[in-house]
Amino acid sequence: MTTVKKFTFSFFFFVSLGLSSQPVEKIKFAKTSYNFLFFQKGTKSDTISKNKSELFYFIIPDSLKQDVVISVENGRLQKTGNDSLLRLEYLPGLQYETFFSKIEGLKLGVDQKKSTKKSMIALEIKTLINGVSDKEKNTVTIKISSKKEEKVILENTFYYQK
Repeated sequence: MTTVKKFTFSFFFFVSLGLSSQPVEKIKFAKTSYNFLFFQKGTKSDTISKNKSELFYFIIPDSLKQDVVISVENGRLQKTGNDSLLRLEYLPGLQYETFFSKIEGLKLGVDQKKSTKKSMIALEIKTLINGVSDKEKNTVTIKISSKKEEKVILENTFYYQK
């Protein structure tokens, strides 16, 4: 084979490969101002078992706490001794909402005359009932939503096992 034939053959071979290859897809991520962590303590699984995997870490900056609501179907989140750790209590057929609420200085036991306004305000986590759940009894759905943007930021569905 002559050099010209080799060159022509290789040129058409590589051009045909280039034309038949798939285009490169670019993945774009939407910018979000919500920097938080929500995950199970211990082994991560889609199944929740009593006394084994019902603890969740919820780590969020103080500046975002009042803007976030956590809705739970077939259960509720309860605070523990650790402010970043929440315990899921399985309550089939009910829906609960967990949110952060301000505590004023008098409730904190702070002397208002000596304290600045900034140091008199703290946040505590509260959980209230929000109706009945239409989900299957063995599933627990947890949704973290933004009050400001009125949209769901994170949604996870777990299966409950006794």
